[in-house]
Amino acid sequence: MSEFDDLQERVFALYAERRFEEMRGLLDKAVERFPNRPSRITFWQACVDSLLGDPKLALQRLNLGAKKGLFWPENWLETDPDLAAACALPGYDEMVEAVRRSAERGKANRRERPEVLLFPPEAGPVRGLLIGLHMYEGPRQSPLRAGDLRPGWASWSSFRNRPK
Repeated sequence: MSEFDDLQERVFALYAERRFEEMRGLLDKAVERFPNRPSRITFWQACVDSLLGDPKLALQRLNLGAKKGLFWPENWLETDPDLAAACALPGYDEMVEAVRRSAERGKANRRERPEVLLFPPEAGPVRGLLIGLHMYEGPRQSPLRAGDLRPGWASWSSFRNRPK
């Protein structure tokens, strides 16, 4: 399990226990620890802000994130009950629209077909197939490498970076 997975587990546990102040503190520290995860952390922070009675700060965080090009699925922004107080504020719909436009720009720059990388097994017949589907075009935490596979397994991945 990665450090970020540990953080996510802790965040969800604090959420389930309704320990939102502690969750806020943990997330404030996480921004620096995980600079490659700003969308997820910002979304969690906005949810906590809204739950703690500070929907203006929640909207401010989301607006700042949208200006930086961060993305959240539109249905999260429109249906997450944690953001209900922020959602009622003036300017929330404009933030959602800014996120939508950012997503459309990202889709416009996406290739029609992803690059396919096929790593043949190093020895013996193929006994299974591992398929890696990745929904984001951004930087990868840990790309799949041919050496990650068990002997006798083939793989397909949409990662652009090649194994080293």
